Amino acid sequence: MLFGLLLETAMAGEIVVANNLRITYDFGHDIKPYLANEIKIIKDDETTFFDANKFRAGFRYKINDHVRIDPHLFVDNKREDNWIFSPGPALRVDLTF
Repeated sequence: MLFGLLLETAMAGEIVVANNLRITYDFGHDIKPYLANEIKIIKDDETTFFDANKFRAGFRYKINDHVRIDPHLFVDNKREDNWIFSPGPALRVDLTF
């Protein structure tokens, strides 16, 4: 009975597939330039639809074993924004513990 309830709950939601493809050029230095494309596809009970697309160009820099920064330029469009392109700069900081 518990398995049936869990299965029914799982079928009621949606499945989100987010894919990030990044091509990085490593020329032996701490700075590694890259190009990336992120897409998001959502499947609910009856339909599957394309939800977002983001293209990035930037570089990754490893400060030490715990901190990495990623300044980049991006262009994205999302279904919730009526597919309007929104470009801009961004800075991502990755912390590893």
